[in-house]
Amino acid sequence: MGKVFISYSHDSPEHNERVLQLSNTLRSHGIDAELDRYHVRPAKGWPYWCEEQLRPENAAFVLMICTETYLKRVQDKVPADEGRGVFWEGSIIYDYLYNAKGNTRFIPILFSDGDPRFIPVPIRDHTRYRVAAFDFTDAGYPELYRELTGQPLVTKPPLGEVINLGKALAAKAHPLEPRSVTANFPTVDISRILKYAPTELIGRDDELKLLNAAWSGDITSPISIQGSPFKFCCRPHILTFVALGGEGKTSLVAKWAAQMAGQDWPGCDAAFAWSFYSQGTSEQMAASSDLFLKEALAFFGDEADKQFAASPAGAFEKGKRLARIAGQRRSLLILDGLEPLQYAPTSPTPGELKDQGIAALLKGLAASSQGLCIVTTRYPLPDLKAFRQTTALEVNLLRLSRAAGVHLLKTHGVTGTAKEFEALAACRT
Repeated sequence: MGKVFISYSHDSPEHNERVLQLSNTLRSHGIDAELDRYHVRPAKGWPYWCEEQLRPENAAFVLMICTETYLKRVQDKVPADEGRGVFWEGSIIYDYLYNAKGNTRFIPILFSDGDPRFIPVPIRDHTRYRVAAFDFTDAGYPELYRELTGQPLVTKPPLGEVINLGKALAAKAHPLEPRSVTANFPTVDISRILKYAPTELIGRDDELKLLNAAWSGDITSPISIQGSPFKFCCRPHILTFVALGGEGKTSLVAKWAAQMAGQDWPGCDAAFAWSFYSQGTSEQMAASSDLFLKEALAFFGDEADKQFAASPAGAFEKGKRLARIAGQRRSLLILDGLEPLQYAPTSPTPGELKDQGIAALLKGLAASSQGLCIVTTRYPLPDLKAFRQTTALEVNLLRLSRAAGVHLLKTHGVTGTAKEFEALAACRT
């Protein structure tokens, strides 16, 4: 097992001690961690020492402790006499990433209060670990330890011999015995959004056709959204509806799910819906995917998946696993009200997912899925921009037409003159 070099910035005495504690813990667990504080004055000077530690033959992995100060120093956004060491290390790391056209060694680390925005851009989309406590009771430390020691959660079984089907089938051939046939109905849990399905959905016929086409795979038939042509380039794996609050995103998806249920779920193996609205939209609220991932893994998976769902594995690994088991069959997954798990539009990273589990799930489904994931949110999803023109479509849900708005008001028992209805509908639409 090779050495592990730790690259960090001297933010404060408290931060320096946390880094030292991480390094000491790794060493106590058999990992040869290297840190500047273990040395007084390198014989060839600090710049040479840093470059030497970052060489592939000297460091199998490099842990980058990402903080706001670290990022600013890597980007040289500090005074000229500040942060030379981190800038030097960052420049060398960038050169390695550029020349390798990839990343197998550099691992971003966030402490409990770390923000993903402070991860340098070239490695921001790579696997990262959030480490709060430096022991195996922590959610992130065991996952980091697995990577550093080459211990995957699941060991690949040995490869068996190829079976000669001709001989094998001939040896086992026998007349078929009479048997009864039982219809297989899909496993369904959409109770969390079904209560929002209206008796009559007004003004959303185009969007219902879009959902039907996305599910059935009939992507060649002409579709328009409020008069504008809409075309699929391929069968979507993810369909996201983006709109302000109160525009009817949840009602639309809930009504379509109710219609699917009324048709006995055509072509569907399993359907699961979840609403994140109960977690709130305030930045101060600790919204996360933990409960959702646990429930969804148990719903789509087998006993091994249920045990994994209850394990201390990190959200990123659970999200990847859910994408694999849900995507390998004709599943319908509905994620309603995703915005509590996104950064607000006023943040430096507007709309980006704060939750590693959901990010891993959506990216995994966008890359490979036999089914469909429907997302509703107030903010666009920049995490899926690489798939936006192919398997992860994003649709802005427009306001109702004025005629539909008048119809909606009347169905809610509003009375008045034609001009009054027009005025109210105009305010709403």
